[in-house]
Amino acid sequence: MLEYAKLIHNLSDDLVVFTDGNDVFDAETRSQFVERGVEIVDDPITALGGDAGLESVSLADGREVSRRALFYPPPMEQHGEFAEQLGLPVNEMGLVEVTRSQHGAGLTSVEGLFVAGDAASGSSLSVPSAVADGSEVGATVNMELSREAFEEGWEP
Repeated sequence: MLEYAKLIHNLSDDLVVFTDGNDVFDAETRSQFVERGVEIVDDPITALGGDAGLESVSLADGREVSRRALFYPPPMEQHGEFAEQLGLPVNEMGLVEVTRSQHGAGLTSVEGLFVAGDAASGSSLSVPSAVADGSEVGATVNMELSREAFEEGWEP
């Protein structure tokens, strides 16, 4: 969430970060946001209000904060169990840990197994980005197979 808030701050000088009662800031990061004019509201959100789109955010303490837009990065959840079944390490979001090498992207801790798209760490969580990631990982797989065929003297 904090990286997302930094991105939004780049787009607007009128930013309020609602933590919804969650402890997401350490003291240093909270200070950085406040120094940059970002309001932080720690109370839980109880409702979003408005007749013609978003007009306010209602809080558990009874306050209403006027807002016209809300950015919310939804949590990601992997619906398949392939990472667990293959013993692949995952990050805190449940995405498979992948690395880059000099030959490309999508490398996992299992030799010969590559992961791309919204299942892979380091990939943007959108359809166009997943497609681009898949293309790059596909090129990596092709390079790995071609290199292996050449070095071992077999025909692909």
